[in-house]
Amino acid sequence: MGGSKADGIVTFGYQSDIFTAKLIPEQLEVTKQSAIKRCQLWGYKNAEPFTGLTSQCENRNQDGYCIESSTKINFQCYDK
Repeated sequence: MGGSKADGIVTFGYQSDIFTAKLIPEQLEVTKQSAIKRCQLWGYKNAEPFTGLTSQCENRNQDGYCIESSTKINFQCYDK
């Protein structure tokens, strides 16, 4: 987890492989609650995801298919 207190942005990331499912709604809600807690520690009241998920392939197999990727999601803190 990372981000910027000054900008009110919390960033979460995870690694996945071809057998790992994408971030499902239940996981997103848990991640959002963690972001809200971080934002509250910074003096904000709430957080919402923004800019969607960004994924980058980290490893490809011999046929060029992505077999491992990293994904990030940003949350914007608000109502300071």
